[in-house]
Amino acid sequence: MGGHAVNRRRLPALWILSAVALVASLWALWPAWQAWQAHPQTLQTLAQQRQALQFQLQEAEALRQKPIPSSVEAQNLIQSISKKHLGSTPLVLPGQGLQIQINGVSADRLALGWQEIRSLTSASVVRADLTAQADLWSGTLVFKLAQKP
Repeated sequence: MGGHAVNRRRLPALWILSAVALVASLWALWPAWQAWQAHPQTLQTLAQQRQALQFQLQEAEALRQKPIPSSVEAQNLIQSISKKHLGSTPLVLPGQGLQIQINGVSADRLALGWQEIRSLTSASVVRADLTAQADLWSGTLVFKLAQKP
């Protein structure tokens, strides 16, 4: 029975200690609560940014897993795309890539051809010497073919 008396004496102290801990926790969380209440738009923006990053990660993974065509296949694709969108035939520059000379190509067709070459062949532009007159572009593009790992 003596043990119960000691526990009963400690009970109010435990309640006080618990109450102090609760108040301290609430006090520590109060600034975060105020920020959350004051800036719901910030939370929405962060959620949108997180969603955009997840989408970009998915795109990057899809690109990473995309097979790279052989150099012969890539050259054939670039020739076909170049004729279709840019109105010219690329020249093979040994050790440098493919050079495409364009003359009087609209910005839309230039962008479409460039994007299609990039997406279908994984080739990258190593040089672009372009000038615009009115809405038409002329100059030289040099694409380097992607290397298979």
